[in-house]
Amino acid sequence: MRFGLEIRLTPADVGQRVVIRWRPGPEGSTQMTDVLGILEHADDQSFTVRTRDGTLAVIPRTKALAGKVIPPAPGRQATQNSLPSGSAMVTHECGPCWPVQRNFAPRSLSLATSASMFSSPTLTSRCQRFLTVFGSGTS
Repeated sequence: MRFGLEIRLTPADVGQRVVIRWRPGPEGSTQMTDVLGILEHADDQSFTVRTRDGTLAVIPRTKALAGKVIPPAPGRQATQNSLPSGSAMVTHECGPCWPVQRNFAPRSLSLATSASMFSSPTLTSRCQRFLTVFGSGTS
């Protein structure tokens, strides 16, 4: 099965997020590139697309190979505001004042080294307790 390139953009698509594949080089060039952004203008002569960084790309219709409307960009993932996995919480007694808690990121040690440092039988990680209660789900 072979798919042909098709321009499926019209002036009615202005304001939509689009992708256009085109040949930026001289006539007869085999180089192709894509531009992704918001279609700001479309007519019989060219397409104008504003990219995410604000650049305005004007693509002559004669050099456009394919184009279509695409879904809106996915929202940005919120960054996690916590210490990395494996961090330790240390509580220091401070005489008559409140106990002071400090969080420290793990040292850059190998897993085997860091695990052997804390191999006390009285210390149980939360993961081990969690996995013991719910199991891993594998047989």
